[in-house]
Amino acid sequence: MDDRLRPCPFCGGEARVMRLDLDDDAPEGEAVWGVFCMDDLEAEYPHGHFIDNYATEEEAVEAWNGRAQC
Repeated sequence: MDDRLRPCPFCGGEARVMRLDLDDDAPEGEAVWGVFCMDDLEAEYPHGHFIDNYATEEEAVEAWNGRAQC
């Protein structure tokens, strides 16, 4: 568990920050960052409890934590 991240604002599930490589053939370091709800990611029918396409890990964490809680 990443103590920097708040729980999922939709279901309260554990969140995890991940590095996403844009292309397997891309140069090293060419990636984006996202935060995903682990409960939703592992669900048979996920509902899109994630954010992605951030340039840095810190930007992704800040964006996730800034989301309104339902």
